[in-house]
Amino acid sequence: MSLDEIDAINFSTTLNDFLTIFFRLWEESRWDLRNLYDDSAVFSSILAKQGRKASAITKSTGWTSILNIISQLHALLNDLMTNLIIDPHPISLHPLQILCNVHGSFSEFPKSNQRAFD
Repeated sequence: MSLDEIDAINFSTTLNDFLTIFFRLWEESRWDLRNLYDDSAVFSSILAKQGRKASAITKSTGWTSILNIISQLHALLNDLMTNLIIDPHPISLHPLQILCNVHGSFSEFPKSNQRAFD
């Protein structure tokens, strides 16, 4: 195996571990996600197109604002790790920085509404 292949395996394992922990905390204790968000982090919430108006698109910046929004979101019915598509893109090699887009779908509890996210 080349060094690149080893790094790819380690990255894949690390990313999978991170997402597993993130989604477990999402369900069990969203407050504990605070260490994963930078002060400049932005969380966007966009409603479905059929009910969307310009005022329905919101952006929250910083952990306190983000926690306020995610605390209002429903619990999930399914394990998100089974429905993920992960698109990693290196943006810098020194230091290594990776932009990772995560796409998935889930069902809300208790209404069983089917949703998707990026």
